[in-house]
Amino acid sequence: MPAGGIALRYWRCLLFGLAAILLHGCDRGHGPQPVIVSIEELAAEWNRAGKTWQVDELLLLDSGRNLYQRNCAGCHLSSGAGQLTIGAPALQGSAVVTGPQAGLIHVVMNGRNSMPAFGRGKSKAELAAILSYVRNAWGNTAGDVVMVSAMETPGP
Repeated sequence: MPAGGIALRYWRCLLFGLAAILLHGCDRGHGPQPVIVSIEELAAEWNRAGKTWQVDELLLLDSGRNLYQRNCAGCHLSSGAGQLTIGAPALQGSAVVTGPQAGLIHVVMNGRNSMPAFGRGKSKAELAAILSYVRNAWGNTAGDVVMVSAMETPGP
């Protein structure tokens, strides 16, 4: 590998490491606090033709949104549009996000490309909530939630 490539990889790793440290700090209660909404408001937001969410699912989606904002939006943006310049693909309309759960779980648990593995940094319940949210936000219509037990499943 040419010397320039090594230097570029070094700076990229340093940048992502710094970003991870800064983003991790936001998970210590310094980030945005959740907004308390009623079940009726959540139902109005999430229910759509062909899909009526149960109360526990609505609460999971809302929790997932809050966790996503604190842990993922720094790279993938609040809109799910991603930032390709830093290697964070769009989650909105993503075939990986809306496809089989096992593929998405594998990416989040083990990392991919510039995305770190979150399998040891977050609880399985937190990750299941985040994945449930991204599979159904921004026009994604998976229409399901990720169960904590699915987080134990080996990757594809």
